[in-house]
Amino acid sequence: PFVVTNKGDAEEAAAKFKEYVKYPLLTDIKVKFVGFSGYEIEPVEMPDLFALRPLVLFGKYRHAYGKIIITGNTADGSYKKVIEVKKEFEDEKNMAIQYLWAREKIARLGDYSRVGVEVKKEITDLGLKYHLMTEYTSFVAVDKIIRETGEVVTVKQPLPLPEGVSNYAVGDKYSSYKKVRGGRMPAGAPMPISEEKSVDEDGTFNGPAIKINKMYITGGSVPAGISLSDVEKVIYAQIRNELEKKFGALKVTLISVEFVVENGKVKDFKTLSSKGSKFKSSEFEKIFEKLKFPTTIKGKIKLVIKYR
Repeated sequence: PFVVTNKGDAEEAAAKFKEYVKYPLLTDIKVKFVGFSGYEIEPVEMPDLFALRPLVLFGKYRHAYGKIIITGNTADGSYKKVIEVKKEFEDEKNMAIQYLWAREKIARLGDYSRVGVEVKKEITDLGLKYHLMTEYTSFVAVDKIIRETGEVVTVKQPLPLPEGVSNYAVGDKYSSYKKVRGGRMPAGAPMPISEEKSVDEDGTFNGPAIKINKMYITGGSVPAGISLSDVEKVIYAQIRNELEKKFGALKVTLISVEFVVENGKVKDFKTLSSKGSKFKSSEFEKIFEKLKFPTTIKGKIKLVIKYR
């Protein structure tokens, strides 16, 4: 590849590239299969071969024995290369080749789409079958994992910007999403964003808040096989109405609490932070003490509740 990182090097790199592509070593390349069936070959037409570059093709086959015959033209005349194919060449360690083939085919179909050919379904099918990111398919990010010890760990996926690109490239749409310190956007959280500030004194939140009556578990540990989403559902189903009434009566907009679940009950409840003119920790403690958990759920829970 010819890589240019600044304008000063562009002219020199372009001149080298122009000189390089003027002299292909092998042209009019043809590939023939003898003794076995090769099909769905990518690329469909072999490009000219240049110095220090390999000829690479991907395909499917039946009956792994026979010959691959490569022909073409060089400055000195005709060229022919015969590659023997044997059954013992097959190896399960080479399974990654199927994904390289799919990626090559998706790239070619993508070129067709740019000139008006309808290829969306074919690209989508390939992306889903071979688990590849395409114009129409994407990966699902794992938000949290539960180790055998019961510890819940947030999976962080940093995405560094390219060199020389400022943070403004992210755009207002994404930079305005609420973030939980150390953590995550809750699963299923809606995207409408409020412009009101929601930065708590202890730094629990940063950025604008989503205006919903919702609970966010920001940390803790539960047994293996139990997710924090399961804990959220238990709390939300049992005391949501009481919490909403208490939030309204005490003019509270946010609380951060910590408690321990033991034998299906809440123990060691304490308030970490709060926002509200009439906040009373004891009032919320009474509500949480009413919670009943399945015996499978136990451990320390850290919870943030935002009320509109």
